[in-house]
Amino acid sequence: MCLQVSVLGLLRDVNQVKTECEDLKQELGRVHELKTQLNRDMQSRVFVMNDSFLQLRNKIINHANNIHGGGRK
Repeated sequence: MCLQVSVLGLLRDVNQVKTECEDLKQELGRVHELKTQLNRDMQSRVFVMNDSFLQLRNKIINHANNIHGGGRK
């Protein structure tokens, strides 16, 4: 009788571990999706920031050229 109770307890524990493992797999899948989404979002933001930086840089250079060019004439 004691052996039978132990086997039933082990089966319950195994089923619980299997359920928790499946839950963890699902959570890992969601984490991976969020990571991928965040990575894409960050790449997009870096691209926008880089573009803004280049536009601002060009404005500064053009402004500086206009100041220096106008002073020489």
